[in-house]
Amino acid sequence: MTMTGRELRGAPVVPAALTGLIALAVALAGGAGFLLMGVSSSADRLLDQARSPDLVQMHTGAVDPAPIRDWAAGRPEIREAGVAELLTLRGQDLVIDGHDRASSTQQSSLTVPGQRRDMLIDLEGEPLGVPERGTVSLPVHHRISGAAQLGDEVRVIDGTGWELALTVTGFHRDAAMSTPISSSERLAVHPEDLAEAAARTGTVEHLVEMWLHDPADAGAVSAAYLAAGLPQDGPTVDRSTFLLLSMIGEGLPAALVLLAAAVLSGISILCLHLAVLTALRRSLRQVGVLAALGIPRRGIQGIQAAPFAAIGLLGAGLGTAGGWGLGLLLLRPAGAYLGPVSGIAPWLAPPIAAVLALLLVLATVHRALRGIGRTGIAAALRARGIDRGTGRLRRLATGRLSLQHAARGPLSLRLGLLSAVQRGGTLLLLSMIFAGAMLVMVTPMRAASTLGSPEVIGSLGITPADLLADAVAADDAEPAAAALRQDPAVAEAVAHTVQRATLPDADGLPVPVVVLAGDHTRLPITVAQGRAPDAPGEVALSLLLLADSGLSVGDRVTLSGSGGDGAGAPLRIVGAYQDITQGGRTARTAEPVPGAPTVDHVLSVAMAPGADPATAARRIAGEVPGARVLAVDEYREQLLGPIAARMRAAALLAGAAALALSALVTVLCLRLERAVAARESAIHRAVGVPAVVLRRAGAVPVALALAAALPLGAAAAQAIGQPLLDLVLEGMYGGFEALGQGASALPLHGAPVLTAVLAPAALALVVGAATWAGTRDPHPDELREALA
Repeated sequence: MTMTGRELRGAPVVPAALTGLIALAVALAGGAGFLLMGVSSSADRLLDQARSPDLVQMHTGAVDPAPIRDWAAGRPEIREAGVAELLTLRGQDLVIDGHDRASSTQQSSLTVPGQRRDMLIDLEGEPLGVPERGTVSLPVHHRISGAAQLGDEVRVIDGTGWELALTVTGFHRDAAMSTPISSSERLAVHPEDLAEAAARTGTVEHLVEMWLHDPADAGAVSAAYLAAGLPQDGPTVDRSTFLLLSMIGEGLPAALVLLAAAVLSGISILCLHLAVLTALRRSLRQVGVLAALGIPRRGIQGIQAAPFAAIGLLGAGLGTAGGWGLGLLLLRPAGAYLGPVSGIAPWLAPPIAAVLALLLVLATVHRALRGIGRTGIAAALRARGIDRGTGRLRRLATGRLSLQHAARGPLSLRLGLLSAVQRGGTLLLLSMIFAGAMLVMVTPMRAASTLGSPEVIGSLGITPADLLADAVAADDAEPAAAALRQDPAVAEAVAHTVQRATLPDADGLPVPVVVLAGDHTRLPITVAQGRAPDAPGEVALSLLLLADSGLSVGDRVTLSGSGGDGAGAPLRIVGAYQDITQGGRTARTAEPVPGAPTVDHVLSVAMAPGADPATAARRIAGEVPGARVLAVDEYREQLLGPIAARMRAAALLAGAAALALSALVTVLCLRLERAVAARESAIHRAVGVPAVVLRRAGAVPVALALAAALPLGAAAAQAIGQPLLDLVLEGMYGGFEALGQGASALPLHGAPVLTAVLAPAALALVVGAATWAGTRDPHPDELREALA
């Protein structure tokens, strides 16, 4: 350890930089793992604590529980079944602290909290009791967002002067609808308050809930339920959907942090390999002495490896602590909705990352030291350090680009070019590292910019418009769209019919599908494959549904009524599109599906340039009774805002890590270079070459590497960022079986100012500062030692 330790102490920044690189990689990987495991375990714990059902079939209207109980009793997969009642309110009929919910994308429902199953959980982690008369418990996101606090008034109204006044006495977590991106929320009230409200306003809905012996049977049980013709006027969700809603807001940020950790780990290993080789080449004479004394090869390898093992151990330890801290920080937003982190699994993620990193360090050091013993003792004793090159390259380095020849031009530039030629491997390494840093910086920026862009709506399965109106009566939809198209302030308006149908998957089992029927040539969405349907007999499927069915564009498929009856003629698949609504499984047709129940009619309105959407919204609300009108920008913010905010935080974290990585690597490579070229630099100083010339010469290879890396990194981000985001979305929506199946095709937006100006400028600034620090004047003792 003494020899290699001395070599490292000759450049004390080297071990510090290596330790920092390893610690940073472990902290990022461990923190991302902590986040994913923490969200998963907390969501699982909340589902178990609430005794949430494994399968839920929603239904609007009256339900007779007896046939459902009889059917469930004959299904061996079902352990228990029941029916829960909800009163779904229009947004304008619910006022919280003086603000109605008309602009909210969430459907708010009153319910009496379950006391034995499908329970709501209070903020102390206990099942929520039945509220007292005149009080209400709100979902916790109202407290987190500041929309409500204890003592606020909640009013349920019907537009005729009647109102039910309730006082907020608590907040709760809902395992099925806990996150702000959920499409529904449940407010807990007393049974008498629920009955009073139901007599005056709202729509009665029911949740047909099933608890299974094996949650994996949810698909088969759902198919059997639909085929039985039982109440099914609503979507079907299962435990995996509840987990998805909890994970989707954290999965993308965690994936970006893991990308940064993976790139950082690879770079750390490259730098470690370079450091080991440099230290070894500088200590060849000492290796020869040990070999001459009869010390075996493995013993010499152990002596050389010990300092690097210590660096790896220290970096892994620091990274473990950093991973715990980072994980807790990343988990804080999700923890507010899901409760505190539970179980030991999240806490194991950083130590596991540390162990893997340490094993990788030891393997890298072992590989780099395999050459010990292959050099003869005499050759090792004669060695002074790294070979300066052979053949033509050596003649070039020692002749044509000699110091005298270099004097004909700027000395610092010529010396810098000479160094770049002699050590092209280091130059290539720096270029790869800076390109990797650009990749880590730009990809999260583009992903966050995409989710925050107004243009993203058309790429997510949502009709690109300024206003969306649902709950429109069938007789009002088309006339309203036609009337709006005559308004000079309206550029386009289109009506669609929403139906629920089924489509056979690759195994022949029916998959629930939400169908949007109507004219798709007006306000068209972005199509990933083929085109939108524009004639009878045509259908476009969401990419996830296309992957589920095992079909391709050009094939034929039959959409049936959600009970399996009323099958229409086979439809030809003419296109496929990205969709994140309705669980990602939707279809678009030019005409309604025969036999499929209609659940809604919607209007999409695009305004003319300069027109005020609020005016059109008021017109729709006044002319179309019962319609709920949403501004698309507000809809996008409520649907994607929380995810985009988490993505921006992850992008900042990844960018900071990339900049720190670039600074550490720059200093590391410059110090290793100085250690290798110490004798040469000492000779230059001894013959009168100014220190500033040598400092400028040392900066030349770094500048060349940076100039090559910036376009390379931007190109890599363009080539890798898109497939990476699609892969993450495929896994989040379709599970592991959907990975690589083309179930996502979300185009990334350019974010040119961020990616072409700010990111390169930040990288150049940090690398420049690190170059200044890494090329500072050597201590006089270093010069004397180099000349000895």
